[in-house]
Order: sequence, then C-alpha cells, then structure tokens
Amino acid sequence: MARFGIDKGERNFLIALFIFALVDTLVAVPLITSSSFFVNLSPLFAYPLYNIGFIAISVLTFGTLLAVLMHKKYDIKTGLIEGISVWIGFSWIFDLWQPPFYIDNLAHVIIDGGATASNTAVDAFWYSVFNLIPQLKEIIIPTPFMNFSLVYLLIYGAVPVGAVFILAIVLSEGKFMKYIGNVFKGKT
Repeated sequence: MARFGIDKGERNFLIALFIFALVDTLVAVPLITSSSFFVNLSPLFAYPLYNIGFIAISVLTFGTLLAVLMHKKYDIKTGLIEGISVWIGFSWIFDLWQPPFYIDNLAHVIIDGGATASNTAVDAFWYSVFNLIPQLKEIIIPTPFMNFSLVYLLIYGAVPVGAVFILAIVLSEGKFMKYIGNVFKGKT
C-alpha cells in the first residue's frame, strides 16, 4: 500500500492539479484581471474563471488533508468532494457574511466594478444568478425596521443556509439524510 494511501496515479493527479493551480493563480489570474475583457465580464463567468485555481488549491490542501485524516487513505473522488465542500463553506457561507457587501438591502449594487475585480465576488455571482429572474429584484419584504429585497435575502440568507445543508448532506455520507428522515418519522 502506498504511503498515506495515495497511489501513483493519484499522486500524479495531485501533482498535475498543483501545477494547474500555480499557473492559474500566479500567471493566468494576474493577466486576465488586468484586461478590459475581464473587467467587463459578467460575474456568472468571472467568478468561476477567477476562482478555478483557488478551488484547485482547496482540493489539494483541504480535500487531501480531510480525505487522509478522516478515511486514512486518499482517493480522488473523496479529495475532490471534500475540497470543493470546503471551498463552498468558505466562499458561500463565510465570504458572503463578510463585508463589503455587493448590494444593499434593496438589491442596489453598491460596489462599482470599474477597474476592480468586484465581478469575481461570490455575492456578485449570486446577484447575477438571481437577476436571471428579473421579477425577484422587484419583490420587497417590509419589516418594522427596514425593507428588504428578496434578492438580498436570498443572497445573504438562503445561499449560506443552503450551503450548510449541502455540506451536511455531502460530508456526512448519508447520515444527515438518515437523521432528517428519522426526524420526520418522529424517531429522534
């Protein structure tokens, strides 16, 4: 058996992923983010294009580490799932709740792209996703304190909460769904 359960094919995959991540983050990202093409690119495309190398780094570091520590061996599928899950956790949960926010409570963009990479922000990505249905932006939820756009609530509320459930389902290897099933059957 290979050391830490990593065989030659998996080691070669990790090396190739490492080279890709280095080239992407150290060469490609600096080149594309300074181009006018990229600055004007929709967040639907800019977010994944900008972050693919960083996702690869998450798969390499966290995915490999979690796979080896939790399962005592490495396999590509587990490493990918756990690495991407960590990326979703950091990006779709923690990054969304960290200022600056891309939109205000009424879904007006408050960060002007200009020459920045604001189109690579996770909230810019989700704003673009939810704007595919223009009526969502028009729905305003009144509260005693202030009004909220449904898009704002979806981005900063539903996406992070949904990410928590996705992570629980994926990382628990079926145990979370079994638990939820037992809750609905009244067996908890």
